[in-house]
Amino acid sequence: MIYKILLMKPKDSETLNLTDVTFNIPIRFDSRERKENVELVVEYLLRHLNAHIIICEESRGKMFSHLQEYGCKYIYIYSEKPHLHRTRCLNLMAKKSKTPIICNYDSDVLLHPGQYLEAAAAIRRNEYDACFPYDGRFYNLARHYYKTIKETLSLSRLNEKKCPLLNRRSIGGALFWNKEAFFAGGMENENFIGWGYEDNELVERFTGLGFTFGRAAGGLFHLDHPREPVGSFNSLKKIAGYIRSPILKNNKREYNKVKAMSKEELSAYIKTWNKS
Repeated sequence: MIYKILLMKPKDSETLNLTDVTFNIPIRFDSRERKENVELVVEYLLRHLNAHIIICEESRGKMFSHLQEYGCKYIYIYSEKPHLHRTRCLNLMAKKSKTPIICNYDSDVLLHPGQYLEAAAAIRRNEYDACFPYDGRFYNLARHYYKTIKETLSLSRLNEKKCPLLNRRSIGGALFWNKEAFFAGGMENENFIGWGYEDNELVERFTGLGFTFGRAAGGLFHLDHPREPVGSFNSLKKIAGYIRSPILKNNKREYNKVKAMSKEELSAYIKTWNKS
């Protein structure tokens, strides 16, 4: 079960103290918009938060090493595979992090500053093992919003009513963790490649093992970018992508496998994972 918590509302100009938090962001270059988005996300986080950021790029060439100039730690993994091994990147960054709280964070999402603060505070208070910094509402931001946010590094000019609401109960995008709990529950399942079902498996597995999840109030805003069919917000394109994707079929099988396990079976299964 996922519980909700209230949101603290600092001033938009206030820099919040999250020195005990590391944001772990996996990334692969696939479009100009993607590059612009991750640069904006890093600038936005550093504008509002005093926190650590690790970038893990998995690709054929280094496209994001310049983010070290922002003060980020940068990890590069050479790969010729067509899909980002996101779960592997997240586990590697978790091991490299030096803070007791980590936030596994997508390269193209933004939230109001107080939401980060409250999610981290809930972890510090040991209220939950993991906390989503939003209440489940997942909005998509059309590309024309990019310029305004880039200039102001603020979401204050957004009108939620004019942003498409793609999901009311999303479990993707950003998740704060007590790092010890993240390790104890098996971390990310590296049997998942690319995107699809890995977030569902994570919540299913950790809940089955007895770990707890919370939510902060407020929505999550996704910066639009070109998407593959399996990640499309168009349902027909998405279905077609699912049918044609062997990787996604494997991900679904892994999710169903984990979902059917008892607590004892889950504990035994995660011990078989080798995360060197």
